[in-house]
Amino acid sequence: MSKTSFNLVERELIEAHIASGQPRYSSTFYLLGGGYIRSWSDDRETVLARHAADRDDPRLSWVITFDHLAVTSIAVDFPPEAKTADQLKAECDEALEQMFERWEAEARH
Repeated sequence: MSKTSFNLVERELIEAHIASGQPRYSSTFYLLGGGYIRSWSDDRETVLARHAADRDDPRLSWVITFDHLAVTSIAVDFPPEAKTADQLKAECDEALEQMFERWEAEARH
């Protein structure tokens, strides 16, 4: 996929987030056994403090804090016995690549 295609998708994601009226940052705490708790804030330090508290929770599956205007994660943590960030990143990258390939194929038809 070209960088130009990704920039267009990224721009659409940012525009949709702004239109939603939601705060800039989210911290999503994924629970062992399923489910999640998402916290929102326009203050980076507040959301990172929430992330740090969630990181120490024994119910943690994983936690990610995301900047929706930069379209990037700013913190990701996993329990020591879980998959590593690199393993999950590789899985996510592959899933994203497949998704973008499907979108491009659909756009051509």
